[in-house]
Amino acid sequence: LRHLITMTSGLRYVEDMSPYGDPVNTYYATDLRRSAVNAVIVDEPGKNFLYNNYNPLLLGMAVERATGRTVSEYMSDVVWAPMGAEADASWSMDSFFNGFEKLESGFNARPIDYARFGLMFARGGMVDGVQVVPSSWVQQATAPTSVSVGRNDFLEQDYGSFWWVYPDGRFAAQGNLGQYIVISPDDGTVIVRLGREETLMWSVLLLDLSERLGEAS
Repeated sequence: LRHLITMTSGLRYVEDMSPYGDPVNTYYATDLRRSAVNAVIVDEPGKNFLYNNYNPLLLGMAVERATGRTVSEYMSDVVWAPMGAEADASWSMDSFFNGFEKLESGFNARPIDYARFGLMFARGGMVDGVQVVPSSWVQQATAPTSVSVGRNDFLEQDYGSFWWVYPDGRFAAQGNLGQYIVISPDDGTVIVRLGREETLMWSVLLLDLSERLGEAS
């Protein structure tokens, strides 16, 4: 489980948008459970980082088997409602017949609730004096692993447990097409960005903005 959530599972994942590529299997397949269990291990788990859409799918299956509930039901009762979300969220599914959440993408919510989610993590998992997410997990999940994520000429970055980790204790959730929740716990700054296109500069710009806001607070 630790290897899956830190993107160090050793599973093969080739960014090829052909009909036989892994992105097609993890984004568009109508039976994502089947796609996930057919993933192939090609590297020693825990050794190398590879951002890989099979990892969250397998974790979703683990949640189902551990709780006896769907991922969206569990998320709603354990996180979304307790954190005081303003509106219902939704989760895109692989198909009506199989009914499995697209764990690699497809979580849909209002920006203000993404901000609430980020603020909860900025405050160590606490909302209005209630510990919604264990503080020990927040600390562990947002700490960098010991595995290099590779070189990035634009910024210094590492990876935790589904969080991108940056200097000065900052971290961010990053979705497809430039969706971001950037969190600076030291000053309680949370920035949400929704968009239609990703560039290499968005993470740099948003981190710079969070730093400037922190200096001004």
